[in-house]
Amino acid sequence: YEENDGVFMWNVPSVQGTNDACKIKLVDRDRPGWFDISDQNFTIADTVIFDFDISFEQNEDLEQWDFGSWQVNSESGFHGANSIQTSSDGGTITSPSFVINEGFLRFFVFSDFHYSNTHLRLRVYENESLILSDNIYGSVLNDEIWTLVEYYLEAGTYVFEWRFDRWTNTSEYVRIDAISFP
Repeated sequence: YEENDGVFMWNVPSVQGTNDACKIKLVDRDRPGWFDISDQNFTIADTVIFDFDISFEQNEDLEQWDFGSWQVNSESGFHGANSIQTSSDGGTITSPSFVINEGFLRFFVFSDFHYSNTHLRLRVYENESLILSDNIYGSVLNDEIWTLVEYYLEAGTYVFEWRFDRWTNTSEYVRIDAISFP
C-alpha cells in the first residue's frame, strides 16, 4: 500500500542499452479492473547525460541572478568543483527571467535536513503570477547525497526562486548545483 503523499520512490530496472518504449501502469490493489496507463512513452537508459545551464563555476555569467545569503561553495559540487549553499533561514535565490521550451526543469540538491519542517521551496513565476510552489523536504532527499529534483513546465517565460526555510537554531544547510532549463 502506498499512501498518496505526492512522492513515490522506486528503483529503476536495469536495462541493457536504451529502452524508449516504457510506460507506467497503476492498478488499484483491491480492484484490479481500476487502472491507468501513462499516455506517453518514456525512456530508461543505462546512462543519463544532462546538459547543465548553471553549475556555479567561474566562467558563468550570473550577474542578473540575486543570490541573497547564498554563497558559492567550493567544498562540494555535483558538476564541477562548485555549488551554491545557504544555511540562512529564509535564504532566497532569484533567477533572471528565462524563456524556456516545454520540458523538465532539473537541479541537484545536497542537504543536511534533520527536522521535518526544514525544507527547500521552489517557486516559479510567469508574468509575476505564481504558477508553481513546492516544498522539498528532507524526506524526499537523500541526506548528504546529491539528489535530482525535476519539474515539468510548459514553454514560456519564467522567473525561478529557491528559498531555504530551516528549523530555528539548527546548523542545517542546503546546496544546489547543475540547474538545467528545458
